[in-house]
Amino acid sequence: MLLNSGPTQIPLLESAASAPENNNHYHGQTDLFQLAGILGERTIKNHAFQDGNKRTALIATDMFLKINGVKLIDNGMERAHSLISVAENKWTAEELSEYYRSIAKPMRVESGGKDGREM
Repeated sequence: MLLNSGPTQIPLLESAASAPENNNHYHGQTDLFQLAGILGERTIKNHAFQDGNKRTALIATDMFLKINGVKLIDNGMERAHSLISVAENKWTAEELSEYYRSIAKPMRVESGGKDGREM
């Protein structure tokens, strides 16, 4: 049972969540994978949760990319190791973004095309 599973530093979580938008607006970053890498790195490094920052980054980046029409294809463990590498300062946001780019596939939309569900 997770009693205190919520964020301990809400401003840091908000900062991480807004990092892609801020980088797009203030730095002109438009590359989807760079923005996902920034989101993942900031979620891990801001350490808004006592535990679960890498898991949160995994889910946040996955949803960010899916919302933007991309799904990541890997065995799950590879992605977990990539986030551990970020946490241990072995990878930068840019290296994470290149990893995402290497395992990305466009999501297919059903023939109706309006709901964006995967086929």
